[in-house]
Amino acid sequence: LAQKNYSKDKINRVVLISDGQANVGITDEELIGKHADDEEGQEGIYLAVIGVGDGVNDTLMNVVTDVGRGAYVYLDTEAEAHKMLGERFLSVVDLAARAVRLEVNLPWYMQVQKFYGEQISTDPTKVRPQHLGPNDAMLFFQILSACDKSLIHGDDRIRLTATWETPFGHEARKAVIDTTFNDLAGDDADLTK
Repeated sequence: LAQKNYSKDKINRVVLISDGQANVGITDEELIGKHADDEEGQEGIYLAVIGVGDGVNDTLMNVVTDVGRGAYVYLDTEAEAHKMLGERFLSVVDLAARAVRLEVNLPWYMQVQKFYGEQISTDPTKVRPQHLGPNDAMLFFQILSACDKSLIHGDDRIRLTATWETPFGHEARKAVIDTTFNDLAGDDADLTK
């Protein structure tokens, strides 16, 4: 139905409103999520999931949203529903950047001890790019360590490279930030540690 009504000049969305309690037919989260994918979003049809009701299955809703490359919002009150489906509706269904990837280049002696986020790999083909809506954010928490602490110097460089595509023209975009450990730490004693 979404493909039948597809228009390259419009925002194309499937909006799923559910409590996420899959209890009829296929109930496996990964299998349901797999059907939310539109082959890497090539058609430009993305999924917006709206969670409602008591006992919402956030696990299923997150799986489906991640695979369907869209936004997930939970409406716990009537006022929240009016806000998210009224004044903020476009921020729920719009797309600001597609196929977003972040590459972090650390000094040779640094390694990632622990990563908190969707996916991480030294091979970019193993990390599925994400789509971001307006005012959306990607947060990654990492615990880094050096193979030898005596090698750490505050002026050593770190490069962050973000790549993405424009939502409609699929034009490639890139932003690069070069910084140092000292610049990142600033006055934050915990970050310096």
